[in-house]
Amino acid sequence: MSSDGKVRGRVVASYQDSESYVSLYHARKAMAYATVEADLAPGSVLIAGYEYQDNRPRGGMYGGLPLWYADGERAALPRSATTATTWSRWFSTSQTAFLRLEQSLGSGWNLTAMLNHGWGSYSAAELFANTWPDKATGQGVTGYTGFYSGTRRQDSVDAYVQGPLQLLGRTHDLAFGVSGSNQFASNPGISGGSVDYGNFHQWQGVTPEPDWNDPNFSRWQLLDTVQQRGIYGTARFSLADPLKLIVGARYSRYKADHVDDWGGSYAYAKHAVTPYAGLVWDIDAQHALYTSYSKIFKPQGYQDRFGRYLDPVQGKNLEAGVKGEYFGGKLNAALAVFRIAQDGLAQEDTGHFVGNSLTQAYYAAAGTTSKGVELDVSGELAQGWNVSASVSHAAAEDNAGARLNSYVPQTLARVFSTYQLHGDWRALSLGGGVNWQSGAYRDASGPNGTQRVEQGGYAVASLMAKYALSRQLSLQANINNLFDKHYYSQLGMYNQGYWGAPRNASVTLRYLF
Repeated sequence: MSSDGKVRGRVVASYQDSESYVSLYHARKAMAYATVEADLAPGSVLIAGYEYQDNRPRGGMYGGLPLWYADGERAALPRSATTATTWSRWFSTSQTAFLRLEQSLGSGWNLTAMLNHGWGSYSAAELFANTWPDKATGQGVTGYTGFYSGTRRQDSVDAYVQGPLQLLGRTHDLAFGVSGSNQFASNPGISGGSVDYGNFHQWQGVTPEPDWNDPNFSRWQLLDTVQQRGIYGTARFSLADPLKLIVGARYSRYKADHVDDWGGSYAYAKHAVTPYAGLVWDIDAQHALYTSYSKIFKPQGYQDRFGRYLDPVQGKNLEAGVKGEYFGGKLNAALAVFRIAQDGLAQEDTGHFVGNSLTQAYYAAAGTTSKGVELDVSGELAQGWNVSASVSHAAAEDNAGARLNSYVPQTLARVFSTYQLHGDWRALSLGGGVNWQSGAYRDASGPNGTQRVEQGGYAVASLMAKYALSRQLSLQANINNLFDKHYYSQLGMYNQGYWGAPRNASVTLRYLF
């Protein structure tokens, strides 16, 4: 910070080096973030920033573990089991630089303009197992090797003005803006040879890494260019002291060009106007009712089995709810119900991959409907005692009434509480919580054809202790999955399963510059 306070800066950095309950897996992650903020003139602030991330996990699985034995019986593999190798890796780096200008225009109006430039790359070598072991001998598992790499870059801009408007004796708020982005990605890949795991029960990941320059390996190249443009405006009208009307609309244009070695080249352009309207009624000083309607236009990055990207999702969203504020704002609660109707929502194309790759293929579902309810409560119940709790239920189905996204639990519940001690122990905070979710299932391809894989409902508890060594330095200890619950964190993707983490502990030392 400069002596006059007109130039300010902030730096955040972190480094993680972690092992795992899964054999062979080891991860290193580094992150740095820096911003500089300068007062150019009265009412004018320029902010510049840069973020860097470097991830270097080794020994990670591409997918998960076999869900069945070769005879169709559900497999009972240990949580430490792996299909990876000692040379499996997925290295990636990403960088972002940005500029943000905040300019006062007078009479309560302000201009905000943002520029972002992001770029990154990745390099990965993997082994993917897609057959099943014999229960007794462990024989029969075959894996396929692959090498993937790529680069990406993205440039985006967003600028908007906002301010008050006097009309019919009342003050209203308006905002108008434009946005745009250009994205480019290059993703070459190599399909290598096959690997026999031998006795999978004794697999230690030791197998030679293929020579990726082997001319007999098949190669492919994917090039993607995406342009997005938008113009938007919103208005918040004060119809009466307790009643507000919010209206707005956005014009969006989406253009994509795709080139690959198995589906050829294609391009498409889509555009849509998505209006929005909402009402907020302050019933009293503590409660507010609201309702809203909006149209949906959402590009998605999923591909079908032929490599073609799915069209943007389009639809409409209806929502209504009530919000409450108690004890001077120390406790907040919200209850909401919603209904979402969409066309083109991506769904897994069971048993199919994108072209010659190992990427899951998707299809666009028509006439999908999602309905749900959410309840959130958070705040300070007493001095130093904070609680957050939520429960939600959402069900989605297609136009024939069949459940969609069955692998996503329909009901989630969460509660977490922290307490900061007083007096000589005020530097110490203790906490704990429970996450619960209902059952889920997935139809996957097994040795006996399409088979349903189910995960029953389960709860996972955690504990936390944090000690503030100074205003900038803190030490925190966490215990996760306190009661060592066995569950799948990923179910059926690539016809495999991935165990959730067993009981584990971590210690974090955090320093803020």
